[in-house]
Amino acid sequence: MRYFRLIRWPNLVLTLITQFVFYWHVSIPVFAEAGIQQNLHWFSFLILLLGTLGTMAGGYILNDLKDQLTDSINRGTDIIIGKSISRRSAWSLYILTLFVSLLTCAYFMLQGMYYTGLVIVSSLIALYVYSRKLKGTPILGNLLIAGLSSLVIIILWLSESPWRSGEPSLVRIKHIFMSFGLFAFLSTLIREIVKDMEDLEGDHKSNISTIATVWGISNSIRVALVVSIILLFSIVFTSAVEWARFSLFGKSYAVILTMFLIAIMVQISRSTESRDFAKISRVLKIFMAAGLFFVIFWNV
Repeated sequence: MRYFRLIRWPNLVLTLITQFVFYWHVSIPVFAEAGIQQNLHWFSFLILLLGTLGTMAGGYILNDLKDQLTDSINRGTDIIIGKSISRRSAWSLYILTLFVSLLTCAYFMLQGMYYTGLVIVSSLIALYVYSRKLKGTPILGNLLIAGLSSLVIIILWLSESPWRSGEPSLVRIKHIFMSFGLFAFLSTLIREIVKDMEDLEGDHKSNISTIATVWGISNSIRVALVVSIILLFSIVFTSAVEWARFSLFGKSYAVILTMFLIAIMVQISRSTESRDFAKISRVLKIFMAAGLFFVIFWNV
């Protein structure tokens, strides 16, 4: 069980379900209706899942290896590496995930799906650079993680030869993937900023520069609220464009999702303590999942 905790198994399960839902509910129906053969057939999709999960798991392991001191301050006894798992074992597991991800990258390159292979290898490099350099760089590190989160969805589109996006039947699928990719980017960015505020004490003692340690809690809250407003506008705008296509339940879901984000914004504006931001971080994870599963109610 400790190894599952190390690779953040709930996050991996959420990612698996998210990619499956978008593949099953969006990609398959649209390409079938258009009469166009998919590049990402079932076996390739399973390989993509394996590559995505391997890359993510490796990123989590690298993050814990780098943040051992900080985590011991912020989370006390709730740490894994150095307590229930040795650093040697953690590095061995990371090498395994790296090997799996590189194998999937090689598969897609041999299949001629170069965008997919490049996204996987670029993500591996980006996560390594993040753990070594950008994690201690305010905003840039947050933007990188947010961008990688959006790729979990966008990679499904990139795997289907985006140069074919000019075909009328595929314009809508591009719109759906980009809309939800933007949602993933902005919601992850908000959560990253909130987590920086949650970890302020440990990051400060470890001399790690984050938006919270450099700009302070008040300014970090302002940044989080600005990003939240942009996300709120994007949800309202996209819902307005799609409103006529929504069922009654879909319309209700859009309203509830909007109110959910407003409630989170209110809580962010009122928070001052680490425990407050820890609670918001958990709520944001629920909000992100709810937002991504909103695609179920879209008429593709």
